[in-house]
Amino acid sequence: MEYKDRKINGMPIREYKRQWEKKNKVKRRKQSRDQGRIKKRRLVEYLGGKCMKCSYNKCLGILEFHHIKEKSFKMNEKIGNRCSLESLKKEADKCMLLCPNCHRELHHNEYLKKYPLPKEMIK
Repeated sequence: MEYKDRKINGMPIREYKRQWEKKNKVKRRKQSRDQGRIKKRRLVEYLGGKCMKCSYNKCLGILEFHHIKEKSFKMNEKIGNRCSLESLKKEADKCMLLCPNCHRELHHNEYLKKYPLPKEMIK
């Protein structure tokens, strides 16, 4: 019997899941949020557990992923979704783990390289 043909309580499995999700929105949101936090913690630990630039490690929840190589997807969008930890780890291999200050500083320096200040403003 194929998955799509299976039934739970006499109704097709997809319809059952759809109804369950509708009835249990709050419970499902909490589950998703909790799973996202667990995935983020595992990914942070996978990348060393601290900022790669300044070694900040007090609050793992604020550490951010900065892509060094071409990205397939944004990490923060996929962590909370139903995305496997293995695919997140593959994407994390293309990233640096940075604290917000180091991350902003890095992007600011990249911006200045792309759009340097006019010489009359540097004086």
